[in-house]
This record gives sequence, C-alpha cells and structure tokens, in this order.
Amino acid sequence: MAYSTRRASHESSANINTNSGNCRTSSIDNGVNSSTITSSRRLSMDNSVGSYVQATVIAQGPPVAFYGSCAIGDIFYIHGGIRIRGDRAPSNRMFMFHRNTWTEITTDESPALSYHRCVVMGNGQYIVTIGGWDGSKRKSDVHVYDVVNGTWYQAPVPGFPSGGGLNNHAVIPMKSNDAAVLVIGRDGSLRTQRKHGDAYCLRGDPAKRNFRWEQYPIAVDSRSGHSLIGHGSSLYIIGGRADHLIQQYTGLPVENQNICNSLYSDLKQMMKSNEISPMKKLPSTRKDHASLPCGSDLAIVYGGETFDGKLREPSNEIFVVTLGAHGQWYNLGQIEFGRQGHTMVCLGDRIIVHGGLGKTGVCGETFLIDLIR
Repeated sequence: MAYSTRRASHESSANINTNSGNCRTSSIDNGVNSSTITSSRRLSMDNSVGSYVQATVIAQGPPVAFYGSCAIGDIFYIHGGIRIRGDRAPSNRMFMFHRNTWTEITTDESPALSYHRCVVMGNGQYIVTIGGWDGSKRKSDVHVYDVVNGTWYQAPVPGFPSGGGLNNHAVIPMKSNDAAVLVIGRDGSLRTQRKHGDAYCLRGDPAKRNFRWEQYPIAVDSRSGHSLIGHGSSLYIIGGRADHLIQQYTGLPVENQNICNSLYSDLKQMMKSNEISPMKKLPSTRKDHASLPCGSDLAIVYGGETFDGKLREPSNEIFVVTLGAHGQWYNLGQIEFGRQGHTMVCLGDRIIVHGGLGKTGVCGETFLIDLIR
C-alpha cells in the first residue's frame, strides 16, 4: 500500500515490565449503501503533529456501544451492548457485517448483555461470550453461539469465585491444545461492585458444552476498559487505569485472533524514514479504547476516554506502538470521529470500526481507518 506526503499541521512464569432458532433477518443501511462514501480528516490539535490517517464511512448500522464482537473470515459479528448513553439495560440483538451490509441475526435465545467479551472457538464455528452486565449484576457466565446452525446455548461453567462476576474486562486466547482463554479482570462482588486485579483462565470445548474457570497465577493491577495484545511470548495490557499506560508480561503463551497486516509495511517505512518520530512523552492513559495488532511487532490504538481530564468527549486520536524490548509510541494524528466503547477489527486488508459513544451519543456509523495516500 503506497502512501503520499502528508500535510503537517507470575509471579509464576510471567515477568512484568511497566512502561509508564427463530431468526429475524433484516438488512440495515439507513439510506447508506456500498456506493456511498464519506471521507474526512482532522489535523491534530498539536500543530507539531501531522495527520497521517483518514476515516471513510462505508455503512450505517445499529447504534450500539460496549458490545461484544469478533471477526470470522470476512464477516464481523457484534452482539448486545447499550443503545442509549447511560442505559443500564443491555440489548440481546446480534448482527453480522458482510460486504458493507449489516444484517440482524438475533434469535430468541440470544442473551441480553453489555460490557462482555467474545472469542472465536472451534475453527470458526462458535462465538463464545464471556462475562458481562445483564442489567442488574456482573456475570461470569459463558454463552455460545453456533455460527453454522444459528443457535445459542448457555454453558455450565464452574470454578469462578462465589458471588463474583466480570464486566469491562479483557480476553485473549492462549496457545494450548486444550482450548483456553486468558481473562484479565475487572471482577468483583455482585453486591459491592468491588474492583479487583485478578486473572483467570477459561478452559473448555464449545462442541462438548464443557467449560471451567481457573485462577491464573499472575498478579495484575486492577483495570477496567483495557485491551490485550500478544507478541511472541509476551502479553501487553493497554490502558484501563490512570497510571501505567502499557504493561508487559513475559512468558505468557497468548495469541491474537485478528491481525492487521495491510498497513504494516507502510508504517515501518514511515518509522525508518523518520516521517513519523517517537513521542517524547507517552499519551494519556485511557480506557474503553480499541487496539489491534499490526504485523509482527506493532499495535494500533484508537479512541477511548482519557484519564487526564483534558478531553471532554471520546478521543479521536490514533497511535501506533512498537512491541518489544524498547517500545515506542507514535502519534498518527486524529480523525473526525471520537469514539469510546467501540470495536476495531481487520477484515481482509481493511480496518473496520463500528459504534461506540461519540460526541452526541451512541453511534451507528461503520467506517474504515486508513493512512492518507
């Protein structure tokens, strides 16, 4: 992908390194089809930083934030979430995005959840939802959606601390013959809503409807609204608290399910040619952002709510961070859309963003993020 000149304007084996059935089917487009394209960009408020990214709206879908999501092949799935800012009652609706079209695939068995997480299991046959908020309490439940048959079931899953639950946590698959997912808190008492920093491992086989919880022997800081990226034998935890923007744990066998490769060579070339330079000061730590691994040793971080109080609305900043012994952050500038509680995935060679909270409320735009060419 070519680019053009931009206008400037655990304690056990892990070590930590801190660096400050009845299916309703309908198409949703709200008057926007695949031939309707809106492109815009905004220069960084820091005039010394150029804008290297742009956003292109490709569809209008369901307005939703803090939902569960995943990508299987060239299809993007979203489930649950909230539809109105401040809403405590989660949705049970489920949609798939394919060829710039949103289609509802909600069934009667679909659970009502928000602030939950999804992983893909069974070679793409199953979407497994983990934890979440059901409108009155945090849950440690596991629900499974069979992509082939279009059906849901709730799996029995013993082993989680009594009275505890999960929401606004983060998950990443582990490299294991026994299907396993690492879950990094936020967990706590259903009654007192305490925050903890525990880590858990969810093991199971969705085909056999057999799951179990285990505590994972690493110590982690209490976080909420963070994201996880794997690199080699390291796990990176990004955001989720007012300090420690990024933390690295070594000796953890984790793997990324969705990776962007299309921008990798361009970004590496921009770094090599000094078109973009490492930030002298780390960006403000943030929560409810989205991150995406890029190539073998980069990650892209977009949006979220910052902890420094300088932004009164969701961030529209985009950064790229190098993963490794000497991690560095690069500011790619800003786009028109500030988002919080959204999702960013890679489908083919396209980075897709949908939903989240924006300046005026819960948003329904689906747009691409790309380098300005």
